[in-house]
Amino acid sequence: MIGGLVANLAAFSLITYIEAVFKITTNFRLSELADRNHPGLRYLEEKALGTFNHSLVVGTLADRASNVINANAQLARAMAYFHDLGKTENPTMFIENQFGSTNPHDTLSTHESSNIIRAHVTDGIKLAKKFKIPEVVYNGILEHHGDSIMRFFYEKEKIDNPDVDKSDFRHLGRKPTSKETTILMFADALEGACRARFLNEDADEEKIRNVIEEIFNEKISDGQLENSPITFSDIDKIKQSFQKSLEGLYHQRVMYPDISEEE
Repeated sequence: MIGGLVANLAAFSLITYIEAVFKITTNFRLSELADRNHPGLRYLEEKALGTFNHSLVVGTLADRASNVINANAQLARAMAYFHDLGKTENPTMFIENQFGSTNPHDTLSTHESSNIIRAHVTDGIKLAKKFKIPEVVYNGILEHHGDSIMRFFYEKEKIDNPDVDKSDFRHLGRKPTSKETTILMFADALEGACRARFLNEDADEEKIRNVIEEIFNEKISDGQLENSPITFSDIDKIKQSFQKSLEGLYHQRVMYPDISEEE
């Protein structure tokens, strides 16, 4: 019994070195990364609170979707928590961190804005290495946009320049190469799209389904799943999972009456 206890203590004390030597990331390590007290997450919360809250929601969406297709849910959640870490370098340039202030992009050209947005991927990888986040996790930073188009700035530029080159408005990322990063890409895009869509209108089952179809069709038609091991069956299951999760997130609430003074 004593030998067993000593062996377990030795294993736990050596696990960090074993992971480093053999370049593996255990579930124990993934649980540590998903802990809200992790220095990287504390840094994200302090520097970019809006992005931090966005990442938590994306983590929930990715976790649930990963479970339904037997992907690594712990890995998907950890990826989601850190996928936008690079936004801490320039937080006010991202809409979720612009609390009661004007949008700085209003005074910039579309190309200047695109370069700023594009940089959050490379900045995120640098910060991930600084916080000693494993490569398998910071792959989520590299792949969560793929090389997709920054649609807002592309369409804005297209108004003045119909011959605009799409490649000038693509992210500096890599197309998803795992089920987890594929799920992360969809979850990230969906959270942002739903937040924007349902800011000024009520959500319902049909509206949520339409947003899901729009995001999936755009990513698939743009070739973002070319290197992904995801199957058509997986895609259907992921859509159903997102539908349930988003319905729970955007459920309608009862409007309470105004508080009146008691006589």
